[in-house]
Amino acid sequence: MTVGADAEATKEQVTKFIDAYNSLVSTLDSYTSLGGEGEERGALANDPTLRSIESQLNTLLRSEFNGMRLSDVGLTLDRSGKMSLDEDKFAEAQKNGGLALEQMFNGDGNLLDSIDGLMEPYLSFGSGIFSSRKESLQGNIERIDDKQAQLERKYEMSYDRYLKQFTQMNQIMTQMNQTMTMFG
Repeated sequence: MTVGADAEATKEQVTKFIDAYNSLVSTLDSYTSLGGEGEERGALANDPTLRSIESQLNTLLRSEFNGMRLSDVGLTLDRSGKMSLDEDKFAEAQKNGGLALEQMFNGDGNLLDSIDGLMEPYLSFGSGIFSSRKESLQGNIERIDDKQAQLERKYEMSYDRYLKQFTQMNQIMTQMNQTMTMFG
């Protein structure tokens, strides 16, 4: 019986982290896409908040944690912001410093805590930026709906008025034509 680090489980957890991060980057990219030929513009293409989150995450992931960088253990970011794993470099990092690798991800002020801290102002339930942004957008939608309802009422009133006027004019013209045939 041996007691030691489970290299496969650690690699599996790191792979899950990479997949989750890449999924987040893909989602952010789809929402902030500027569009172009054959490509649809993202719903939040002009929103600086999402670009700021992406930039802050990118900066955070390039920072040092417990004296190590992600690139030191085989996790790299490409130009598009996607993360990948150099398995040989990661295996070497596990063999030479498994505890340091764990401390890089876990513990106060390390990678996962830093990500949580970065996202807290955005995701806080009652006072988060996204929550207040959602309320603001919902208020805008309600104001637009009210204006649309007002315009529809004005349209209906104008339509009804013009329809009555046209009907009256048509009746008068019919009477005039009948009167003209009497003299004619």
